[in-house]
Amino acid sequence: MIIRILPFLLLLFAFACNSEPLADAATEQEEMETPTDPAANLPADFRSVLEAHGGLAAWQKQNTLSFSFPKGEGKEKHTVDLKTRRELIEQPTATIGYDGEKSWVVSEGEYEGDPLFYRNLMFYFYAMPFVLADPGVNYTATEPLEFDGKSYPGIKISYDSGVGLSPNDNYYLHYDADTKQMRWLGYTVTYRSGEVSDNVSWIHYPEWGEHAGIALPNMLVWHKVEAGQPTTPRDPLLISEVMVSEEVKADAFFAVREGAQLFE
Repeated sequence: MIIRILPFLLLLFAFACNSEPLADAATEQEEMETPTDPAANLPADFRSVLEAHGGLAAWQKQNTLSFSFPKGEGKEKHTVDLKTRRELIEQPTATIGYDGEKSWVVSEGEYEGDPLFYRNLMFYFYAMPFVLADPGVNYTATEPLEFDGKSYPGIKISYDSGVGLSPNDNYYLHYDADTKQMRWLGYTVTYRSGEVSDNVSWIHYPEWGEHAGIALPNMLVWHKVEAGQPTTPRDPLLISEVMVSEEVKADAFFAVREGAQLFE
């Protein structure tokens, strides 16, 4: 009797020894298949704003963004690699680029702008609020913005030392308390001075359009400022030809053009 039972007991023992690793393997497989939320470590109020615009995960799936707006008698088109922030800006009389290392300009006549200052500038204003989820960003509470009898809760954004060309810049994101969509951006400019500024400029974001499941602004409206607060609106900057894509542009698209003037 004992001899007959022994193989059965050995089989049970082997199964018991092997069952736990199998369970562990299944758990590991489930964890690998479960998508992580890239916004999980961000403040709850900022996460709500990102979700109201389609979510950070949807934004991070994309690789290329392009958009246009009026420039003189023509238009200005920006195309940006969302992962490397390489950029091509096509203006009526000049082409400005950033290849990941150098800024460059090819211009009809002498170019009088500052391509280093302009690098990613309009992209940054346009790609709100997602660019405020970049690495090296700090979030703190700020006073609500009161405008036309409505209160907009706010988040102050600052940067770690060495992040970007102007790490001492501050941004103030203000959103609609009901919809959670972003409505205002306050910002300071330090750039070459490196000194912290209390001079806040204000952009209103009154309308958003959906592109690849992501809400991006239809227009940007700068306002005059008095005592640090927005007052009278200026002419709106109307955005057109918006394209958001998972396609990655070839390196040659952003490469320095022949005859370009280089800026570093």
